[in-house]
Amino acid sequence: MPLSQLDLKLLHLIELKPMVSIKELAERTGVSWVTANRHLQQLRKDRVLSDPIAVFNPDALGLERHIVVLQTDSEGCLEGLEKACDIHPYTHYRSRIYGPMTGLFIQFDVPPEGGHNLHLFLEGLHDLGLCKISGMFRSSGIRTTTVTDLRHFDPETMSWRYDWDAWASDIQHASSELKRVKRPNRGTRLAFTTVDLAILRELTANASIGQAVLQEKFNLSQSTVSRKVLFLMQNFVDSVRAQIDRSRFDVTSTKMFLSTDSGESARNRIYNAFSLSTAPPFPIAIDLIEESGVVLWGRMPPSHEHKFFYTLWRYLPDIQVFTMDTVRNHSQLYWFYPENYDVNIQRWKYDREWMVDTPLRVLQEALQRKSGGHRQSRA
Repeated sequence: MPLSQLDLKLLHLIELKPMVSIKELAERTGVSWVTANRHLQQLRKDRVLSDPIAVFNPDALGLERHIVVLQTDSEGCLEGLEKACDIHPYTHYRSRIYGPMTGLFIQFDVPPEGGHNLHLFLEGLHDLGLCKISGMFRSSGIRTTTVTDLRHFDPETMSWRYDWDAWASDIQHASSELKRVKRPNRGTRLAFTTVDLAILRELTANASIGQAVLQEKFNLSQSTVSRKVLFLMQNFVDSVRAQIDRSRFDVTSTKMFLSTDSGESARNRIYNAFSLSTAPPFPIAIDLIEESGVVLWGRMPPSHEHKFFYTLWRYLPDIQVFTMDTVRNHSQLYWFYPENYDVNIQRWKYDREWMVDTPLRVLQEALQRKSGGHRQSRA
């Protein structure tokens, strides 16, 4: 069923403010509460819209993001790498990629002391014959994300109106310095309870979870739950992300762009241009990696991906482009994992047993079971 103009207006407002109330949606679209609610229920029924999720801020939690690209040579090895990500306690996101090479794009959020052990874990995957380590980059903590701006979308022609040349000019005139960027402060002392961590996990699964549900689940008073949710959302949640089926707007092509030697000036200009109102109207993330690199990934209409590439290529001549496979479980954003934090000593776990030995042992056992099952089935 095609989306109406009211549906598009509602989705646009939800994209900008995922936790917006039905009352505000009705007021801003000029319809009654009943009408707005009926359309929202239909959008949910049609699976255009689902519950929003809270994306935790690794820097606020005292963690460092590492961006990893692993190359592999078979689908079986690729599945093994996905299993490794599912097992490792600090995996934040993974997606299959193909293009210059085939493999996995991964984000790990680890304690600063755990970077070496993450590298040992990746070496363990290599030793198991699952992959080659094509790149491991530490994020500078400077990142931003754009959202889908449906004001540029024409539902009658299913097309997007956007001037890429104008944005290229904006990049050219953008500052080459990151003057207004708040750099992450990982020195803040944390003080979490077990319940704090459990509630943060619930929010990363469903940011709109009812406080009554949390009260019953953790046996807390309404005031305590309200206080804890507010504290966590204000201090440790980077953003709340709307869960919208963007294929309804032809936003179906998912790409990852990697430049490891772009030059600080060029990548800063692009980053600054993403903060302008003229930035691309599609969900695209940009993360500046240490030294002079940059990673971008996101979705856009297939008819616009080449324009985005050529715009970036003007400033990042070494850029590599990968197609991201986000079909079904080929892409996964992980919920917050409370067990990573030891509340007794108020510290993230980063020892070798936790980050290397145990994940590799569990992975090997899983691979052996799978291999054994295949041998039995063939017999």
